[in-house]
Amino acid sequence: MVIFSDVSKGDFTPEQLKNTERFVTEFGGGFAMVGGHTSFGAGGYQHTLIDNLIPVAMEQEADVTKNLFQPRVLDNAWTHPIMHLSGNPEENRQIWTTKFPTLQGYNRCDRAKPGATVLLEHPRDRTPYGPAVILATQEVGKGRTMALTTDTTYLWGQWFETIWGEKIDPSLPLTEQNCDSRYFKQFWLNAVRWLSAHRFDFEHDLVAIDLAQTYCAPNLDLPVRVRAANRGGQETADAEVILHLWNDDTEVQTVRALYSEEQRSYQANVKLPAAGKFRLQATAHFQDGKTADDQQILVGEDMDWEMADIRARPETLAALSRWSGGRVFSLQTNDAVLMANAMGGGKPATVEYRKTPLWDKSWWLGTIVGLLAAEWIVRRLRGMA
Repeated sequence: MVIFSDVSKGDFTPEQLKNTERFVTEFGGGFAMVGGHTSFGAGGYQHTLIDNLIPVAMEQEADVTKNLFQPRVLDNAWTHPIMHLSGNPEENRQIWTTKFPTLQGYNRCDRAKPGATVLLEHPRDRTPYGPAVILATQEVGKGRTMALTTDTTYLWGQWFETIWGEKIDPSLPLTEQNCDSRYFKQFWLNAVRWLSAHRFDFEHDLVAIDLAQTYCAPNLDLPVRVRAANRGGQETADAEVILHLWNDDTEVQTVRALYSEEQRSYQANVKLPAAGKFRLQATAHFQDGKTADDQQILVGEDMDWEMADIRARPETLAALSRWSGGRVFSLQTNDAVLMANAMGGGKPATVEYRKTPLWDKSWWLGTIVGLLAAEWIVRRLRGMA
């Protein structure tokens, strides 16, 4: 996995940023960005390919905020693997609440991106979209990413690093010298394991979902490509590939993908029934009786249907021409001479401009004189003239 911690985008070449993005989206690697004065929007990453990976949006907010706070854990965060610091649920809650040290600042971002899971948020600070995000995760392409908008070391995370643990000597106060930092270490152990899980998941490498986009409008065909390989790593065309679309725990669509020799992959279309976050699962059943699957998050967003797909559709344009009494010509199927003759019979349009001064109208002059006379009479009656 790759961690960017308080490093400006100027310290990387464009090739390095591109390779980092590909490492995650194409090869299943993990990526984490940690807060600091040159992280997130403050580091200019909203203008790079890394913005495709980061689970938070930062188009508007790009500043750093220094204040003391203890983040709030969201209700849905307790089941996330990164948050499991103890096998005892009650003790785990205490570790993240009463035992969690005070943080001293964070990078202010706009919001969590659609498809991201927010684990920690600021207890007081808000953006126009809601509470400020402190910790968020997301599945991106074939990999996983994490955004921790505060720092984990000096200065913002000074106590986060040094006193988030248990006393070495129970008889002495909890200090940097008398703390084993076990929770800090376990947090990063969980984060690294979760972020890099796809790199060590053998089954994940056997089946891979390839999507042109992860955001789309509801009820619009979304092409899906699935690549399947046998245990030897060779692509196979004899597997049965089924696509399952899930909304939480409810399966809303099942589609069988067919193999295309031209694309060397299994092809199918899915439709999101409504706006919201969905989970697409591709399951391959191989000839040896074994199965493998891959998953991807899809986000349905309401959008302008006219702009949802702006590709030219010649068949639609031809139908409009026929319906309106026109003719359809194509350089591939029609004679260019016939096309030129059809275009040559039209008469050029003429435009004529006419200008009529208002001062030439008697009613306009009479209106002005009448208004002046009325104004003089009113002034006269009030003794002002």
